[in-house]
Amino acid sequence: MKKAAKGIVVILAAVMVVLCFSKQGSAKVNNRAKKLTKEFTNYAAYMAVYKGGTTKKFSSSSARKQVCAQNERYCNGDSLKKVSKRLFGKNTPYIAATIGEWGADFPYLSGFKMSKTGRNKYVIKAKIMNECELGYTEQWGNLKLYVKKSSKSSYGYVATKLVVKAM
Repeated sequence: MKKAAKGIVVILAAVMVVLCFSKQGSAKVNNRAKKLTKEFTNYAAYMAVYKGGTTKKFSSSSARKQVCAQNERYCNGDSLKKVSKRLFGKNTPYIAATIGEWGADFPYLSGFKMSKTGRNKYVIKAKIMNECELGYTEQWGNLKLYVKKSSKSSYGYVATKLVVKAM
């Protein structure tokens, strides 16, 4: 009787250890995906406000140029090669930085949800929000970022497609 109870305790302990490690792994994945998605904040906000939404596939260098030109890290001094490798896993030809000043507005992303669409492919959904200096917030649009797992990126994912819809 004691041996059976001891065996059950050992099995339960092993199951708990496995479950704890699997939860930590999923939190890490979501955190990296969230960081990658935040790299697209300025471009997504610009497209939602001024263009009424857009869809970009990042297989062409012209689409990658448009996003990199408005990336905050690129505009603050990181090299284009470094930013392009981080976001897309590919090199992008040179482009001048075109990020503008938002003035009293502060665009940010919130409400992240990640779901699997295929083998090593995911879609990340977020809301494009604006916080004004006056203290109120409003939703400018919705963002869907399609990503796939890749060892070429520092985030562990590379972006393949971006869909922005304005409110």
